[in-house]
Formats: sequence, structure tokens, C-alpha cells
Amino acid sequence: MTKMLEKIFYEEFIKSGRFADSDKKESDFDARELAMGIEVEAEHTVNKQIAKKIALDHLAEIPDYYTRLAKMEREAKQDPRERATYDFDLR
Repeated sequence: MTKMLEKIFYEEFIKSGRFADSDKKESDFDARELAMGIEVEAEHTVNKQIAKKIALDHLAEIPDYYTRLAKMEREAKQDPRERATYDFDLR
């Protein structure tokens, strides 16, 4: 990446988003939750910095985002008769 592209990438992507706009620090998050997030987001990019940034954005909004995601994925793989049911009022 050229220096100019690196600067644009850093200023426009890394320094923006839910995490960047919050008052949180990386150390505010559970290290295991962040590690899970980086692993999940690495499915979408080979750039670890991008995966970490996306994970931090999700965690800034929902601190246990990846635990919830893992639970949802486990439930989705279960036999439909064993899944939890939810009653939503969609009015």
C-alpha cells in the first residue's frame, strides 16, 4: 500500500466507527470476547487489523456480541424441534 493509501485507510476506516466514536478503550473489553471477534471477522478479511477493528465496533455496541453470535449459530444448527422458540410481537 502506498503511504497515501495507508493514511486514507487509517483516517477513514480505522479511526471511524462505533468503537472510535465511543469513549471505550480496547482494554475495556473481555480479551476472550475480542479474540473470538477477531477470529470470526477473519472469515471476511485476511487483514488482522481490519478484523480487529470490526470486532471492536461490534463490541462497542454489544459487549458480548460474539458470545451471543456463537449461541445463535449453535441453536441454528440444532434440530428444529429442539430449538428455543421466541414469541415476537411484530406489530
